Amino acid sequence: MVKSNFQKETKVKKLALFLLVLAIGLMGCMPLYQQQGYANETDFKFAQTLSNSTPQRISGLKSYGITSKENFDKLLTELKAANYSDNTNWDTIFSYLKDRKDAAAAGIPILKQRDARLKAEKAAADKAAAEEQQRKIDFAKNYPFTAILSCEMNGRNFRNIAACFSDRSGGTELNLTNGSEVNVYKMYQLQSLGREQEDGLHIPLRRNFSIKAQNASEHMILRLKIIDTATGRVVDNQAGGRWKVVAIRN
Repeated sequence: MVKSNFQKETKVKKLALFLLVLAIGLMGCMPLYQQQGYANETDFKFAQTLSNSTPQRISGLKSYGITSKENFDKLLTELKAANYSDNTNWDTIFSYLKDRKDAAAAGIPILKQRDARLKAEKAAADKAAAEEQQRKIDFAKNYPFTAILSCEMNGRNFRNIAACFSDRSGGTELNLTNGSEVNVYKMYQLQSLGREQEDGLHIPLRRNFSIKAQNASEHMILRLKIIDTATGRVVDNQAGGRWKVVAIRN
C-alpha cells in the first residue's frame, strides 16, 4: 500500500514537471508581442514608440481612436493648445480624452467639462473624508482606548506578537476584560483581537477594561501601551522581559 502511494506520488510529480516544461516550451514559441501581453504586433510596435507604455495603456488609447505615434503626437499638441494642463503624463492624457468625449456629448467647452469634473471629484473626496472622520469619532466613543501590544527586540517591534507568548511548556495567555466581555486568549488567538500594525497589535478597548499578559520569551521584550483612541496620547506604558507580567486596567 505504501509502495503504491509512493508510485502514485511519483507519477503525479513527473506529470507536473512535464506540464511545466511544456508550458515553458510553448511560451518560447509564442510571438514576442504575446509574451509581452499585447493583442497584436501592431499594438506592440506602437507601444515601443511611446514612453512607459503598457498593454492596458495602448488598449485605452485605441478605445479613443489613438492607434499610432502620429495620432498620439497630435493628441499632445491638442492638449497643450487647449491649455488643459502643463502636465502630459498618462493620467492627464486619459483625463483629457475622457473630458473631451464628455464635453462633446454635453456640447460644452472642454475646460468647462474639466472644471466641473474636478469640482465633483473634490466634493466626493471631501464627503468621503468627512464620513471617515465621523466614523473615527463614533469608533472612539465606543472604544475610547486602544491597547498596543508589541514583542520587541533591540527596541523594534518583531511584528509577531505570538513570539512573546510562546515557549516549550505551552506558552502564556492574555487575560482581557473588555466592557462586559471576559476572555482568555492563547497565543494563536491573539490576532483575532485586532490589527497587527508596524508598532504592534492594536486592540480596541471599551472605557472599562482590564488587560494582563505575561512574557514567555527568553530574548524578547513584551510591551503593553494604552493610548487615547481619539488623540493618540499615551495613557500608560509597561514593558518587561521573560516572565514579567504587564497589567493595566481602567
